[in-house]
Amino acid sequence: TITSNVKALNIVDGNVTIDNGTISATGAHALYVDGTATGSDISLTLGSKLTVTSDNCAIFIKGAGAKLVTAATLYSNGQFATISGNGNPGNEVNSISIVGGNVTHASYIAIYVPQTGVFNISGGEITGTSALYVKSGTLNISGGKLTATGEHEDYVYSGNGAHFAGDALIIDACGYPGGNPVVNITGGTFEATDANAYGIAYYSYNGNVAVINANGYEVATHAIVLTEEQLIAAIANESVSYIALAKNITLSNTLNINRDLTLNLGGYTITSNVKALNIVDGNVTI
Repeated sequence: TITSNVKALNIVDGNVTIDNGTISATGAHALYVDGTATGSDISLTLGSKLTVTSDNCAIFIKGAGAKLVTAATLYSNGQFATISGNGNPGNEVNSISIVGGNVTHASYIAIYVPQTGVFNISGGEITGTSALYVKSGTLNISGGKLTATGEHEDYVYSGNGAHFAGDALIIDACGYPGGNPVVNITGGTFEATDANAYGIAYYSYNGNVAVINANGYEVATHAIVLTEEQLIAAIANESVSYIALAKNITLSNTLNINRDLTLNLGGYTITSNVKALNIVDGNVTI
């Protein structure tokens, strides 16, 4: 066992394999993987007999030279995700692969992916208030079990971090520095314990669009709109089941709704000098 009240291991280069034991950090990240230096080439492999715990991140990872493969048991109970990166320019990673084991957070999101890079899940169990929150990069899920234990919360835009949860997989297209996510789902299970939450939830903020390939999986699509044009486009897009305002909107024309839809005003106002909404068909909740 390695026990520390500071950062336990700072990995900046080399092929590193860790297994057969426990790493426990208090007040700091347990494993800090920094591949930002020029020429850095990190390949970190965590075996199935390893346990890593922290009241910050079990693993914080950044830098184009950083590669992670884990089958370990990873646990956090602090304010940060169990596995986390950083979305600022220059912090992109090469790849992160979950091939087995467990990634668990007691009271927050288990994995937060805000930067570019390739993120693969082929096995293991991931559990948190949301299992996985992705803002950028390419996500490939072919296996594993993702479980959300938190209460469903309404979308909150943030230029720094993740501030809502409840869905097992959250795909947040919000124009982050690394670009909007590309998500490919061919396997795995997605479960949310809150009846109002979703297994897979996609949030399109301010007209940003993610690329999602998830044949055979239900994706709950939400549009978070700031303009009349975005509101019109969201109503016309039949894949969007939920629209939320993030700003007051003034209409120049009547909007026709002829399908099932939830419109959450979010405390904002729709203003019009003509008929605002013409509801002609569907189950509509406002």
